[in-house]
Formats: sequence, structure tokens, C-alpha cells
Amino acid sequence: MDLLSAQVLQGFGITAKKIRKEKSSFLITSDIGNFTVKKSLDSCAKITFAHDIKEHLAAKGFADTDRFRVSSGGKPYVEHDGNLYVCTATTALRETNFTDPADVTRAVKAAARMHLLARGVVSDTRFRPEDALALLRRDITDTAAVKRKLGNGGLSDFDVIFLKNYDFYLAQMRFTLAELESTSFETYVAQAYSQLHIIHNRLKDETLLTDGDNLHIVNFGAAQIGYSIFDLVSLISRYIRDNPRGCDISVYALLEAYNSVSPLRIEDVRITRALLHFPFRFVKTLRAYYSKKRTWTPSAILSKIQSIAADRESYYRQLE
Repeated sequence: MDLLSAQVLQGFGITAKKIRKEKSSFLITSDIGNFTVKKSLDSCAKITFAHDIKEHLAAKGFADTDRFRVSSGGKPYVEHDGNLYVCTATTALRETNFTDPADVTRAVKAAARMHLLARGVVSDTRFRPEDALALLRRDITDTAAVKRKLGNGGLSDFDVIFLKNYDFYLAQMRFTLAELESTSFETYVAQAYSQLHIIHNRLKDETLLTDGDNLHIVNFGAAQIGYSIFDLVSLISRYIRDNPRGCDISVYALLEAYNSVSPLRIEDVRITRALLHFPFRFVKTLRAYYSKKRTWTPSAILSKIQSIAADRESYYRQLE
């Protein structure tokens, strides 16, 4: 069992009365409060950027994040024995349930408020995503290249499912690209960069924690400067996927919920709908399967593409 060095706790100014290991974290009970300490796989720069975002949000009135406890050295982490450790207050919250309309609506509104208040974050370190249109064009090119390489014989079960779904998904990819190219997408992305808008990049059940009334957004390790619509697309697509038999809230209603907190432009809505059509999970699964550096098990990757294909009809029906 891994042990937590006393030097790490000293670095955070904590004297522990009790330490309990839970998965990859240490739960600390002390006279000054309860804390969670864990190793971070992020770089110093990434941790600092996440810290700067959270502190910026707190200063703007959005304190519902997992703010880092600052070390005695004034940093949001402690370095020890070649590892980086971060410390946050322990909270008794549950994960957002994406089959619960109230939970999802709360999550969408919280994301909208976070996006609105995070604008203009000040940080010495900044991270921004790659060119979105270039990535989408690459995905289309790579997917077409995979089909050309597959012969008529010796096909795996994965290959067969890919080929059966190829035409449909390629059409969706081309639709998304054509829509984005005919909107102000690139202008909006450039504006988001220049105005220092934030995207979280990991908005899902385990990073959206709630007590039933309030919602906390945690784990900003993948956050970047960028166009917040990407987070909105991620939330809505996850909700649709988690409700294959039909959603109790329409896509329009979720857009309205977001708009009630952070106003959307007409083209924001059009861009959101276009991105919802892009089969990101399908492309990601193809890339993993056909990669030379395979880290998956055959049964797991086959199960994944089977699930994506099985949910195809219900997912796109809810976008109509």
C-alpha cells in the first residue's frame, strides 16, 4: 500500500489526525478541515493554469470548484520525490446523473456560468487547442484512407462494422465541415482566444458534482483557452448517448438553459448543431483500433464500436 509522506502534508501546512487511502487519493482528517491529497500526472504549468482559472472564477463569485490548497512555497502543488501532489478540500458530493433531466439542466447552467465568468483569466501559462477545422479535415481524410486500405478478404469483425457504417458517418463528417465553413466559426474561435475564454474539456459525470441543489465543477487539468461551445457540445452529446431510448429534454431546451445564463448568438446554435453531428467517438475508436501502438484488448474495442453503431439511429434521431 502506498504511503503518503509527512513532508507532503507539511508542504501543505497540514497536520493529519487520520489518513485513509481511497483509490489513488489520500483522505486527510485534520484540526483545520478535511482534505484530499493525490499525485498529479499534470505538469507544473498545467496545475498552475488550472489553479489560475479556479482563483479567477472564485474572485468572480464562482467558488464551486475544487480549488487547490496553496503550499508553503506559494505554489498550488508540492513536489516530493519526483512527484507532484495537489490538495483540495474533501466534499460529500455525488456525480451528475446524465439520465436525470434536472441534473443535466443544472450541469448545463453551471457550465454556462463558468464559461461566462472565466473570461479574461490572467495566467502566465496558457494552453490552447489545435486548429479545429484542420483536425476535422484530417479526420475525414484518415477515415477515407482506412477504407481504401481494407481489402475484400480477411476482414475482422471490427472491419466489417466499420465498413457498414462508413458511408453514413462520412456523410455526417462532411456535413459538419461544410456547416462550419459556411458560418463564422473561425471568427468566433479567434475571438475566444483573444478574449481568453475557457473550455474545461472534461465535462462529464465525475467532474460535475452536485448535492442536489448546487453543482461543483472539478478537475480543470485539461482546460484550455478556447471556444466554449465545445464544452456545450460535449455535455449535450453525452446526455443523448446516455439516454438511447429517448431524452426527456430536447436539444433545444438544453440550448435554452445555457442561453438563459450565457447568451448564445444565432450562429453559436448552428455551430453547436453542426458539431453534434460529427461522430467524434466513432473516429476516436477507429484511430485507436488502426493505430500501430495498440493498447486495447480485442474484445473491448469491438464492444465499443458495436455500441456506437447500435446507438447510431437513436442518437441522430434526437438531433432532428
